[in-house]
Amino acid sequence: NNIIKIVALIFASITILAASPLTRATFFTTYVYLAPQNIIGTGYVPCTEFTISLVVENVSELKVLSLNLSYAPRILSYRGHVIAHAEQINSAQFTASDENGVFFLNISFRNGLTFVGPSQIANITFHVLKRGETTLNLTVIQIMDASGNSISYETINGYFSNLPTMLIKMEE
Repeated sequence: NNIIKIVALIFASITILAASPLTRATFFTTYVYLAPQNIIGTGYVPCTEFTISLVVENVSELKVLSLNLSYAPRILSYRGHVIAHAEQINSAQFTASDENGVFFLNISFRNGLTFVGPSQIANITFHVLKRGETTLNLTVIQIMDASGNSISYETINGYFSNLPTMLIKMEE
């Protein structure tokens, strides 16, 4: 009789834990990506701008996010950015180098933030300099939780092209 009660209690606990958003965030893969992933169209003529979102998905207690976003500086120029969750930010540093084609962002949040599903972290705006194509690569990424532990993640990079469809050929 006691064994049945213990088994029932264990199953009830598992059911409650499985229903918790915090538990689900730890079971799913954490992603860091750009949205939209592909910015393609001949309408992106020189002197126009576009904005992409930096998104994290399925992360528990996000405390630190640090990354580089690289791009071809002969095609795009960094214009500006806006960081989301401003009320939760402890510190933020950024640098942009059009000479090297790199945007660096390091954000520390006051408390660990948990996101089940996608959450926008920043919007980054680029100015189109000329026709061409470039990958938008997220590199040197560090994600840490509120305890200072690294969080494993997967990235999804982006791509920009304003070439006519017949001319699109990815750069190496």
